[in-house]
Amino acid sequence: MSNKEIILVKEDISSIARYHYTACLIFFFSVLLFILAVGAVLLGVTQEHRFARYFNVVDLSFRIGAMVCIFKLATSLKEPRPWIYIGGMIFPLVNFVVLAYLIHKATRVLRANNIRVGFLGCSKEDLNNYLSGNWERK
Repeated sequence: MSNKEIILVKEDISSIARYHYTACLIFFFSVLLFILAVGAVLLGVTQEHRFARYFNVVDLSFRIGAMVCIFKLATSLKEPRPWIYIGGMIFPLVNFVVLAYLIHKATRVLRANNIRVGFLGCSKEDLNNYLSGNWERK
């Protein structure tokens, strides 16, 4: 990654805030799916079980949606090669590192623009104040 200064406009900040929230939810559900998968292995669930078939469908559709969101977050952050993050989302455990990195980077950008960021995204009030041009917190 280069250390060049990246200029972000209000639309970029708005999309970063939207996809930051979604990435936080994806991280939470990724952890939940990982725990379910480990539990299924420990309980001896094989691919012939009905649970395994449904779980695979849910996991696949979730990963496709997560890849789209992560790609959009990476492009909103003006990452030079956003498609690399899609590749990282394919592999288990690597996806946690990819998500944590992008969430951290989005959090830094939002905080640099005087927008408070919590566990599941930014403050809607601060974001609306930023977008309207009123940068002072109430």
